[in-house]
Amino acid sequence: MAIEIDGTPHSGTGVGSSITVSHTTGAGSDRLMLVGISGQATNVAVSGVTYGGVALDPVGTYAYSTYLKIWIYKKVAPTTGTADVVVSFSTAPTGGGIVGVITFTGMDQSVPLGTFVGASAGTGSPTVDVSSASGELVIDTAADWQSMTVGADQTQRWNVVSNNIYGSGSTEPGAGTVTMSWTTVTSEWSIGAVPIKPVSGPSATISGTATQAMNEDHVARTGGRTIIVTLGGGAEWIA
Repeated sequence: MAIEIDGTPHSGTGVGSSITVSHTTGAGSDRLMLVGISGQATNVAVSGVTYGGVALDPVGTYAYSTYLKIWIYKKVAPTTGTADVVVSFSTAPTGGGIVGVITFTGMDQSVPLGTFVGASAGTGSPTVDVSSASGELVIDTAADWQSMTVGADQTQRWNVVSNNIYGSGSTEPGAGTVTMSWTTVTSEWSIGAVPIKPVSGPSATISGTATQAMNEDHVARTGGRTIIVTLGGGAEWIA
């Protein structure tokens, strides 16, 4: 099953102790919610994220110094319907806070994510390389003092200004290595990204001298060997 965007991503901003974003989750199967957060203040810190009062789990965070940070949080199988995503800060983003919310379908429910990576610098533009694979989708969250233009092959999901900073998020189809980037006037920045994994298709292990398998009208004759059959087509012989 291919990864799909479930409905419309939503974003919100604020400079206080919490930011609330109303978000609608559809009824598609194998759902995953990701929340990207950008914040600026000395020692700015997120204390928790909830959706409809249910806590999300942290995926990763990255910072430039102590005052320009990004976070990603996740919720596997979020409840369908419309509810509030509430991001709470133990140190408020007085220089600006941005929250983006996006839900996907077709996600692996046991291991929905790969390895989070982050980067930051005091010059240049946000960029980070992510190890991924075909069939996956990479999502990023960035924070910068300057306005940002989404990189090539990426699809912008949110790009918002709040007080002193800009916060953004995008996706790009997976490959061996995916570069997530934003073009800005050179400044301080931070970025984080993670690959998201599709649900695996059904498979079966069949042995015998003659077995009917695959799409009802396909017959796999094993001849004393074992055949691994992936429903919908494709087979691997094992002697």
